[in-house]
Amino acid sequence: MYKHIKLTTKFLLGCFAFLLLFSCNNSKEEKPGEKAPSVSNLLTSGRLDTLYINRLAFDNLQMGSKLYFSFTFKTADTLTLHGWVLRQGNRFDSLPNLKFKNTNASPLSYGVGTYFGNIVLSSNEFNKIKIALTPAMKYVLFAPELQGNNISYKIFVSDTLYTSSKAKPLALAPTGAIANPSPPKID
Repeated sequence: MYKHIKLTTKFLLGCFAFLLLFSCNNSKEEKPGEKAPSVSNLLTSGRLDTLYINRLAFDNLQMGSKLYFSFTFKTADTLTLHGWVLRQGNRFDSLPNLKFKNTNASPLSYGVGTYFGNIVLSSNEFNKIKIALTPAMKYVLFAPELQGNNISYKIFVSDTLYTSSKAKPLALAPTGAIANPSPPKID
């Protein structure tokens, strides 16, 4: 019996060593001058997308609302925003009230050295959006902008959402509102 256990143990150790050796040598060979992207590079660089949300998210909020947004990754290379409304008594709901969706990639990129602080939409900036949301406008778009190493967003309203970079909305109106990065920009 002891001999059988000893033989089984040696067999299992041999299988483990073979699998370990096979998995180490089974990686794709890199071609000269070609570098495989690492997971850490995916998390430290990428394109900034234009973000959108249905106007109903803003219709349901009162004039003078103040919003705070946080960056979150949908996937390893897709950055988006989730937002919270500042309630009375300086409190927030535990779950985000606003979740943006991604549309076209902008020509702007984030990378090493980019600050990912909160994005703040003051009550004055929020009011500009509410005023721009005429009945024909169905979407609120956040177009990324880099201010040094900070990410901010210029805000537009649109009647139609196009996901093709060649297609243009019939009406795209600037609101004059800017979602301020944190740390805040200095005017």
